[in-house]
Amino acid sequence: MISFDTIAHDLLKYLGMRADICGTEEEAKAKVKVKVEVEAEVKVKVEGYPVYFFESDTSGEKSYEEFFTENEILDNERFISLGVIKNSVRKDIGEVDEIFSKLKQIFTSENVSKTEIVEALREWLPNFDHIEKGKGLDSQM
Repeated sequence: MISFDTIAHDLLKYLGMRADICGTEEEAKAKVKVKVEVEAEVKVKVEGYPVYFFESDTSGEKSYEEFFTENEILDNERFISLGVIKNSVRKDIGEVDEIFSKLKQIFTSENVSKTEIVEALREWLPNFDHIEKGKGLDSQM
């Protein structure tokens, strides 16, 4: 498992930059604004890129994602960075059509709610674990 801050550092390194760690979101935004203005004026890339790491407080986010359960047999040898579930049970095409139909009905409703979507997914995926905090990623952007 790789943390988001490690991914950010690796991405910036790949792009030829380094992370300029900031203490607050406001500091990072202010530094980005200055960085953009300086680069536009001088036409030279500034190496450091302002980043602010924080604890997640949004719904649905977990520290890591697992796409298998303790009842499934996982083959981690077949691919370098991908596990394969060896004893998965294929759903009948009728069941697949049923969940898509139910989700389509929910999404075309005038009063679609997140709760309805989560409940439909829970019926389909018994181990689905959604963490509701009343705040989504859209409010973080």
